Amino acid sequence: MYNPFITRVVKTSIQTNNLELTISLPSKEGLSINSQISILYKLEKSKVINIINTYGLDYEPIIANVFRSASADVCAQYLAKDMHSGMRAEIETMIQKKWPMYWTLRASP
Repeated sequence: MYNPFITRVVKTSIQTNNLELTISLPSKEGLSINSQISILYKLEKSKVINIINTYGLDYEPIIANVFRSASADVCAQYLAKDMHSGMRAEIETMIQKKWPMYWTLRASP
């Protein structure tokens, strides 16, 4: 129920957003691969209230940290050369499978 004396309206985007990161990813052979990554994410409209209540309005650092963890776990299973070859699409798919259900990832076209 809406009460104008205690209710606060919060605006946030449910459009596709771009978060750019520069991270170092481990490879299977133990090398560190410096990567510039663009994360296209979209908050699901039905989950926005839960996300804000759980994480607050500053949720992008959380997205970045979760992505870093998921991508490091996945990339450590691949050779460095695979990250810049035809295996890239497979790596992206594996990272998306590790992504929490609160955010919808959109693969770049």
